[in-house]
Amino acid sequence: MESFWVSYASLGTLLSEVDYQRVQVMSWYVYILKCSDNTYYTGVTKDLKRRVDEHNGDDKKAAKYTKSRRPVRLFWSEPHESRSSACQREAAIKRMKRTEKAELASGV
Repeated sequence: MESFWVSYASLGTLLSEVDYQRVQVMSWYVYILKCSDNTYYTGVTKDLKRRVDEHNGDDKKAAKYTKSRRPVRLFWSEPHESRSSACQREAAIKRMKRTEKAELASGV
């Protein structure tokens, strides 16, 4: 499955119409956040904008890791057709070294 960049500020505006329709079918996302201390946080969600907002502001829904590392920004994301495949990809990314995550996000 091909990955793509999504700008948090303009979520969805970087996608072509064909890509947008393809992404609409994909209901799950694996994402990497870049925290204020330059660390990475990887997670899975159905709604990227909502989840980033929760990490940045909602103490009840934010991950414990990101609460003390705000603000966070969306660094990379990848759509998946199922929660299962998204969680498998998340686990694989969490096993990657920091440099491998940076390469993934840069498309190298």
